[in-house]
Amino acid sequence: MRTRSNALCRAGLGLALLAALMRPAPALANGRFPAASQLVVAPGDPREIMALVTYGVLSSRDSGRFWDLICETGIGYGGDLDPVMAMTADGSLIVATWIGLAVGHGDLCNFSFADPLVDQPIRDVATDRSNPARAVLALSRGKGGGVFQTQVWQSLDNAKTFTQLGVDLPTNFRAETLEIAPSDAQRVYLSGLTSSATGTLMRSSNGGTSWERFDIPGSTAISPPFIGAVDPQNADTIYVRLNDEPGDRLLITTDGGRSFSEVFTSQADMLGFALSPDGSRLVVGGPGDGVLLAQTAELMTKKAAAFQRASDVRALCLTWTDAGIYACGNERSDGFTIGLSTDLGSSFTTLMHLCDPRGVASCPVGSTAEKNCATGWPAISQFLQSSCASVDGGAGAGGALGAGGGGTAGSTDAAAGSGGGDASLGGRAGSSGAAAESAPSGGCGCRMGSNLPDRFGWTPLALLFPLLFRRRRSALS
Repeated sequence: MRTRSNALCRAGLGLALLAALMRPAPALANGRFPAASQLVVAPGDPREIMALVTYGVLSSRDSGRFWDLICETGIGYGGDLDPVMAMTADGSLIVATWIGLAVGHGDLCNFSFADPLVDQPIRDVATDRSNPARAVLALSRGKGGGVFQTQVWQSLDNAKTFTQLGVDLPTNFRAETLEIAPSDAQRVYLSGLTSSATGTLMRSSNGGTSWERFDIPGSTAISPPFIGAVDPQNADTIYVRLNDEPGDRLLITTDGGRSFSEVFTSQADMLGFALSPDGSRLVVGGPGDGVLLAQTAELMTKKAAAFQRASDVRALCLTWTDAGIYACGNERSDGFTIGLSTDLGSSFTTLMHLCDPRGVASCPVGSTAEKNCATGWPAISQFLQSSCASVDGGAGAGGALGAGGGGTAGSTDAAAGSGGGDASLGGRAGSSGAAAESAPSGGCGCRMGSNLPDRFGWTPLALLFPLLFRRRRSALS
C-alpha cells in the first residue's frame, strides 16, 4: 500500500462531529479519502456502469445519470483491501476477494460466495470478451515454504456455476493478474512471481491443459508484473506493467511472452491503462503524467515518443468502450470523480462528483444489500459531504468545471484552476437546476438529494482525510 495525502485542513470542525467522522468504521472507506479505482461497463448493456470506490460499489443503470451504493458488507468484504470486479453478459457482478468470489445476479441486491470457492483467495477475475457469459478467475494461496496452489476456474453460465479450468499451475508460482485473449478463447495468461521472486508470465494455449513459463526481464518482488491487456486482434501481443519506483514501466511482448520490450516509464504511479476496442490506440494515466495517448502501431518503433499528452487529468483508472474513455478522477485536481471523454481523452464530461451518490440501492427488505447497507448510509453520506467540503474549501477560485457543475476537465487552464471550464456543456445529465446553480467553484459540485440525512447545520468546512488509496493488483483496468 502506498500513502497519498490530501491538502491540509483549512478550517476546524466541531468536536462532536469530528469524533463521529474520524472514529474507525469500515463503512466510512476505512478512513481513506473517498475515491474510485475501477470502472466496468456491462457487456450486454452499455448503460449499466459499476464503479469500485473505497466504500463499496456504485451502480448506475442510466449511463451515469444517477448512482446508487452497494456497500462493502452488502457484497461480502471489508477492510482496506480493494477487490477486483467484472461483469458478465447478463449483468451479473463478480467480485474477487481474499475470502472467495462474491457474486450478485439480477438486481444486485443479494450477493453470495460462489461454491466451491468460499474462503479461497481470489487474485483476479476477468470476462471473456468474445463470450461475456464466460468468467475466468485466478485462485492462488500459499501453502508454506515457498509452495503455492494456483488454479484457474471458469464459469460458462454467467457465474452461476464454476469448475476448474485445466490443471494446477507449478507450485512455485503465485498469480497476480489474469487475462483471456479476446481473439482466442483457449489462450489464457497469468502474471505473477515465482518463489524465487522472479516476475513471470504463464501462458496456456490449450485452455489450461498445460502451461508455459516466460520470465519477464526486470520484474522482481519489488517490481511485480501486472497484465494490462491482451490485444483484441492478436493473442500474442500482451501489455504488462511493472510496479516500480518512482514510476511504473510498460512492457510489450508480441510473441506471446518469449521476449519483451520496454516502451514507456511513467513519472509516478500508472494507475490507468486502456486499449481502444479495436486495439489501435491505448491510453495510460496517473497522478504524475495526466492522460497520454498512443497509436499501438508506433509503440515498438517510437516507444515513449509515441505517447502524446491528451489532458492533465490525473486518472486513477481508465476504461475504453464504444462510448468513449471513462476515467476515475481526482475531485480536487480534475473536478470530477468519474468522467467520460468522447475526444480521445482531451476533455472529460462529468458523470459523477464525489458526493453525487443518491443513497443505497433500492432493494427488497431482507436482501443482503438492504440488511447491510441501509443503516450505514447516513454516516457515509456525511463522510462524502465533509470530504467534498475539503475539496471545495481548498480549490480556490475558478476550477476545472464551469459554473453549471458539469462541463469538461483536462485543459491546461482548467487544471491550473484559472478558468471557469466549459460551461457550455452545462450540468451533468440528471442534475436539477438548483444543484447545477449551487455547484461550488472548486468543482466538487455535490448534489444534495432529499434522501440524504440532516447535516447537523454544517457549513462548508475543510476537513483532512488521509488518502490511503491502495494500488490494486489490477489497477490497469
